[in-house]
Amino acid sequence: MPVAKMKGFQRDELWAKVARDIKKAVTPQQAVEEMSKQSVEKKVTHELPAEYEKQLQQVIGVLDFRQAIKAGDWEQAEAILQKYPNLPGGHSLLGLSMSKEVRGYFIYQLHPGAYPQVIEGLGRSVTPMYYTQFAQSPPAPPKLDAIHWLEKALQYEDDPDGNVTGSLALMYGYNDTYDKMIDTFQKARTINPSLISDFQRPDNLMMLMYACHDLASLEEVMRDVNLKLPKLDEVQQALREASDPKNNPNAFAQPYIEWYAVELRMGNTSKMPIIVRIAFPNKNGLTYAQVSPLSPTSITIPKQTSTMGIIDTLIPVEDILKQLTDIGVVLITLI
Repeated sequence: MPVAKMKGFQRDELWAKVARDIKKAVTPQQAVEEMSKQSVEKKVTHELPAEYEKQLQQVIGVLDFRQAIKAGDWEQAEAILQKYPNLPGGHSLLGLSMSKEVRGYFIYQLHPGAYPQVIEGLGRSVTPMYYTQFAQSPPAPPKLDAIHWLEKALQYEDDPDGNVTGSLALMYGYNDTYDKMIDTFQKARTINPSLISDFQRPDNLMMLMYACHDLASLEEVMRDVNLKLPKLDEVQQALREASDPKNNPNAFAQPYIEWYAVELRMGNTSKMPIIVRIAFPNKNGLTYAQVSPLSPTSITIPKQTSTMGIIDTLIPVEDILKQLTDIGVVLITLI
């Protein structure tokens, strides 16, 4: 029946029925939409803020971590990394930063007094009080901790450009772990062949040499870094170049060259490198050398008769090298 022909009460009843049927049909969809709306509201009011809070805390952790690294506060940095073990690059950054500190300490042992400048080179601030404290009590380097975090970085496959593997090889060397040092060094060289030039740097090379136990192991390390132990002709050539003002503007102010060397005692090395200074006094090719520190005072070759500290006896370079060999000193590389 057309609605227009219905009486008033009939139309009212019809519209009421239509309204009830429509409501009955759409209510389930409304319920779904309402539930969905409540779910979204719950996520917005509860879950998302919790996620944002978690992300914010991690960002704060990253900032605190980097600040601790910059300050050399290894205890704080380790605590943060243990709390946030998935910090991007965290393990490599901590291990590499610690290994830099260890390398700085090694340089200090080679050149006492250089350590504060090394620390400044790492981006750390050095106060006048620090110089005083360091002169009295040099801080022990975090050698074993550096090894731990470098190994952790490798477990997390966090090894940018092979730098972690390379630094770990140096730490194994300074820790007197020869087999691990050689194996890790060879892995680093395979990952990134350009690291060879870094290993050839005198201070780093001597860290590798620290783990050597005899002449054969010294020669093995030199082969691995594409170098050879210096012979007579190389030493003579180095003296000629250093004595030429065209090559060395400081030839007159510093008439000598310096080599890192190791001392072999009964077939074993004495671990810490020694420094051999060979002079070029321009007297018919004759020269002398000073070896330090084989004893509380440096040794002069040849032994001098003057009691006034004046060098008055000179000998040929080949005789210098022979006497060095006789006392078990092996030249490694120019400083």
